[in-house]
Amino acid sequence: MTAKKASVYKFNVDSIDSSLVVGTTSVPIGIRVSNAPASDVTINLTLAGGSNENILINPITLTFLSDDTVKYFEVTISENYSTTTV
Repeated sequence: MTAKKASVYKFNVDSIDSSLVVGTTSVPIGIRVSNAPASDVTINLTLAGGSNENILINPITLTFLSDDTVKYFEVTISENYSTTTV
């Protein structure tokens, strides 16, 4: 009897070349997987510091299918975002 090893995937997130300006949306940001998954793999995107109603991620869920190696999302900074509040 052999143990089945769980699939291991390595994901990399593209960086953006500039800071986002309040009231704008980023260019599409890619998340790349080193190998296409054998079955569907879903990634849920969240802010590391917790939620903020003035910073939106779209879409918040990315699903990699068996032939996908890259998916894209965007970040929008609302005009109501305060740069003076930490």
